[in-house]
Amino acid sequence: MARGGGAVLNVASVAAVRGARFMPMVPHGAAKAGVLAMSKHLRAAGAPHHIRVNTIAPA
Repeated sequence: MARGGGAVLNVASVAAVRGARFMPMVPHGAAKAGVLAMSKHLRAAGAPHHIRVNTIAPA
């Protein structure tokens, strides 16, 4: 904020929005869903300060 803006880049996963039957991914999916939710809240909080927040989710 002191510099007048910035950017945050988070890494999530397709497991955050879709379950996977081929391996037990419950903890991974829950953690990555938390990253997505956190990114949305940071985006809302940072917008007035010109801070961008993006999340990539490799699939």
